[in-house]
Amino acid sequence: VVVDLDRHQVQVAGHAAHLTPTEFGLLRALAEEPGRPLTRLEMIEKGLGYNYEGLERTVDSHVRNLRRKLDEAGGPAQRVETVFGIGYRLAAVEEEALDRP
Repeated sequence: VVVDLDRHQVQVAGHAAHLTPTEFGLLRALAEEPGRPLTRLEMIEKGLGYNYEGLERTVDSHVRNLRRKLDEAGGPAQRVETVFGIGYRLAAVEEEALDRP
């Protein structure tokens, strides 16, 4: 998984994954710290950059869609792992990268 922050694009195994701005923000938050579990609130604060007033559990729906889209683009959906009692983490894999300017 390659997250290009400048172009707001995600590639999985060389294929583009078409994400909504919310899905992209949540993936970006996870990609900034691969392997580290983030709570739903941390994902909202880091990925969306504003004070979220909705339910934290809404993140679950966005993660479900994110997993589906990563899978459709050619990557394993389980790359975004559920950490029970905490939230989610991006599985750390050597070829994954966060493309920063």
